[in-house]
Amino acid sequence: MSIQVKNKWLMPVVAIGLLLVLIAMMADLFSDKVSPDNTVAQVSFTGKTQVVTVQAVEQTEYVPATVIAKQNTVISSRILAPIKTFAVRAGQVVEQGDLLIELEDGQLKAQVAQAKARLDAVNSQLAQAQLQLNRAITLREQGLTAINDLDVAKTNFAELQASRNSAAEQLEQAQVGLSYSQIRAPIAGKVVDRMAEPGDTVSPGQVLLSIYNPQSLQIEAAVREQKAVSLKLGQSLAVEVASLNIKGQARVAEIVPVADSSARSFLVKLEFANDVRLMPGMYARVSLPSSSETLVVINPQLITQFGQLNMVKVLNNNQVERRFIRTGIVLGENKVVVLSGLNAGELLVLEE
Repeated sequence: MSIQVKNKWLMPVVAIGLLLVLIAMMADLFSDKVSPDNTVAQVSFTGKTQVVTVQAVEQTEYVPATVIAKQNTVISSRILAPIKTFAVRAGQVVEQGDLLIELEDGQLKAQVAQAKARLDAVNSQLAQAQLQLNRAITLREQGLTAINDLDVAKTNFAELQASRNSAAEQLEQAQVGLSYSQIRAPIAGKVVDRMAEPGDTVSPGQVLLSIYNPQSLQIEAAVREQKAVSLKLGQSLAVEVASLNIKGQARVAEIVPVADSSARSFLVKLEFANDVRLMPGMYARVSLPSSSETLVVINPQLITQFGQLNMVKVLNNNQVERRFIRTGIVLGENKVVVLSGLNAGELLVLEE
């Protein structure tokens, strides 16, 4: 019985001992320790390198711009009437005074005729009153009539004079109203668009047509304030309209003296040589005066391309590392501007 008890306790003890030995072996407790050797010298880089340098670069800034018309106008109706005829369409060139729109004028003509008839009637009455007044004056001078009769003749004549003036004003107003039925071009120019068609009834103030003068085109651009403050009236700037392949010089005609607080820019308007092909709203580009800026410049042959990315090899702490960079303008066959990724004084690896 005692032997069985001993065997019962012996087996667990042996198992635990074997487990401890296995853990010690896994922890590498029985291997010889080798102290680290901190005296091993690092191998120096022996390849060729080049120091990154900077250079003063003339930078030209391009600003998006828009062709605008300095002289433009909208045509509207002054009366309530249907449109009788529309004499022009979009893109048509008109001269000042040309008939653009004709409104229905039958009622207006009737008003003119009525006002004219009233004026004619009053003029006839006034002529008769003038004769009566002259006769009353003569009879009074001869003592053949009472002074009261003369006063009545004078009063009648004065009332008819007032009636004539009123009738003349009404005739003038009716004629002005009739003239509003014919809408003419206030300026010479080109029709942009028309907003109504024959048969439409228009109201006073309703816009019917827009016209711009193609001889008064300008270039308008929003220039950041750092550049705008250096511009002067009359200064000449290079302008390009790429869609028409037009290039030339434009003169600064106006600088709006209030900055856009959100964009921190000023609105600059330039006078440009008129071209019959130019139209308001077209895209243009303005070249601002160049300024010198110190930038990092390297040889483009040291750049390796990975798709749209550019990479160079840089020696950092005696180790060669690959670094992505962002490049700018090319100054020549052996020079390209680096916008980011490199600093002056760093070493570029030429050969490893």
